[in-house]
Amino acid sequence: MFFGLDSPSQQKHYTQREGHLFTTYGLQLIFNFMWSIFFFNLGWRFFAFIWLIILWLMILVLVIWGVKNYRAIMWLLTPYLIWVTFADYLNIMIVVLN
Repeated sequence: MFFGLDSPSQQKHYTQREGHLFTTYGLQLIFNFMWSIFFFNLGWRFFAFIWLIILWLMILVLVIWGVKNYRAIMWLLTPYLIWVTFADYLNIMIVVLN
């Protein structure tokens, strides 16, 4: 979302590190989408839990980078990080209770 605000023509001005963050952002979008498939469609509850931990780490990397570089990114992703934390808790509780 936040990277989408920049026009594609601006991407040539980003450093290599920021390019890695574009990749991390794209990967976390894919991880988010795939988690729903693993958890709901395939019923792979424990695998979905591990998958969600990896997603959480990617979001954390983006939030930490946002603290250092762009405060708006940090503020936009912090509620998302909290939500994924809660989803991870619910996910593991479903695994434990079933």
